[in-house]
Amino acid sequence: MNLRLRHAPVFGALLCGLALLPGCGEGRPALVKASGSIIIDGKALEKGYIQVLPANARPATATIKPGGQFVLGTFTEDDGVVPGKHKVTVVSVDEANGMRTFGCPASYGDPLTSGLEITVDEPTDTLLLQLSWKGQKPVVEKVIKEF
Repeated sequence: MNLRLRHAPVFGALLCGLALLPGCGEGRPALVKASGSIIIDGKALEKGYIQVLPANARPATATIKPGGQFVLGTFTEDDGVVPGKHKVTVVSVDEANGMRTFGCPASYGDPLTSGLEITVDEPTDTLLLQLSWKGQKPVVEKVIKEF
């Protein structure tokens, strides 16, 4: 009996702590399945990451796959996004052989300058983000390693 009473506060604190973990219990918002593709100047963006930024909820993210395809996930890899109208960022950078190649302009990586928004009210697999170099050439730069 003494053993149970001594550990009761520990178990109570553990249960309370678990209830407060992000994403546990009833604190998760409703999500909508959403996927689509990204093109830049008419061609699929083959690599990178997309982030969808709801105003008052956790962002949804996705890895851009070959063909520009992506599936958004908020708590798990492909569970969806909070419904509504959201700003979007896209980053595509590849480093190989001492060179860094940008798949899209860096301005798309900032929600203040990307100019990208999506509205998701119901499940969809047809989201389409159209990016452009706006007449510029893709950026390739030498990687300088600092010691």
